[in-house]
Amino acid sequence: MKKTALLLSLAIFGTITFCLIPAISYAKATPVAKITVTSPAFKSLKDIPAKYAKPSDKLPYNSNISIPLNWKVSKAASKKINTFAITIVDRNVQANKWVHLIATNIPADARKLDEGALSNKSLLPEGVKIAKNSFGNFSYDGPMPPAGKGNHIYEIMVYGLDWNSLAIGDDLEYSEKDFIEFIGKEHIVAKGKLRGKFRTPGIVLSGE
Repeated sequence: MKKTALLLSLAIFGTITFCLIPAISYAKATPVAKITVTSPAFKSLKDIPAKYAKPSDKLPYNSNISIPLNWKVSKAASKKINTFAITIVDRNVQANKWVHLIATNIPADARKLDEGALSNKSLLPEGVKIAKNSFGNFSYDGPMPPAGKGNHIYEIMVYGLDWNSLAIGDDLEYSEKDFIEFIGKEHIVAKGKLRGKFRTPGIVLSGE
């Protein structure tokens, strides 16, 4: 009798456990909307014109003026976006995610930045903040891959954020990872990218 009662209790407990587990619900992350990023200067994965590159020994006449950008985002996502942020990162493995630009607090109603705006603060909307890049400068710095190393891919990311404002540290240099952790993935309402390529002339050695 006791054995039967014990088996019955285990059966009931097992049934209750089985029934409760599926009832547990987990909050789903809100999907990140898409931003379509374009530039009148070049098409996706095409050559970035030299005037947007940083001057070097091989290309001393580059102007280092910032790339003109346009972006589009859905009306639904726009209602949740309070500011935009833009990053430019060298995606070549040897570059180790070298940061050319981090710009924040771009107004929510902005849908473009003109040529040179990110390299001339007087052309930027009020309140825009530019963090220190991997060159150690608080500005846009264009492509400048080593001579003879072939094309480097430069990725321009536009983030739509629910932050009203971001207080970027004036004495801090942010890696891409640091910046994403700083803004918080949960605060990214929408994002999109544009990639372009650039190479510095030189002899490409075998195996490189």
